[in-house]
Amino acid sequence: MIEDRNLATHIYDESIDDDVYSRLSLYLNLFKKLLEKIKGDF
Repeated sequence: MIEDRNLATHIYDESIDDDVYSRLSLYLNLFKKLLEKIKGDF
């Protein structure tokens, strides 16, 4: 995820852009799981 963030700041190649974009739903799911875990601790 951090590597994709770093790539996204200087994207000049559309294929890299497409690769990063294709993984966004994965990152969203990971953040949702993290949020549920945090909520469960309170």
